[in-house]
Amino acid sequence: MSTPWQTFAGCVLVVLLLYWAQAVLVPVALALLFTFVLSTPVAWLERRIGRAAAVLTTAILVFTLLGFASWALVHQLNLLAEDLPHYRVVGRWAGASTDDGPVQDRREAGAALVASTLTEVKAYLEGLPA
Repeated sequence: MSTPWQTFAGCVLVVLLLYWAQAVLVPVALALLFTFVLSTPVAWLERRIGRAAAVLTTAILVFTLLGFASWALVHQLNLLAEDLPHYRVVGRWAGASTDDGPVQDRREAGAALVASTLTEVKAYLEGLPA
């Protein structure tokens, strides 16, 4: 029978070993996950076009989808980076101001933003033909 200290030491040892082996275990776990997920499409294709062609087709399709998803993510992040200066209106660090001077807190910044937006909407609506 083990003492509480031996149990604690064993748990610490297991955690340290898992932490040390993390560089190897994470890629292996991901490979196993992908194997389970992709085995069904590969088996379905294998009955129709053969094993090598099924594996190549599935790998090409998966890498194409991953590439497209990566491209879409980078594209969206670039658009966000371009538009980011337009979103920096809340808070005194963005240089927001009211008629009384610089904004002191977020509530004032929010009120100033709403007021300026309503002014822009009013000017737009006044410019529309009746």
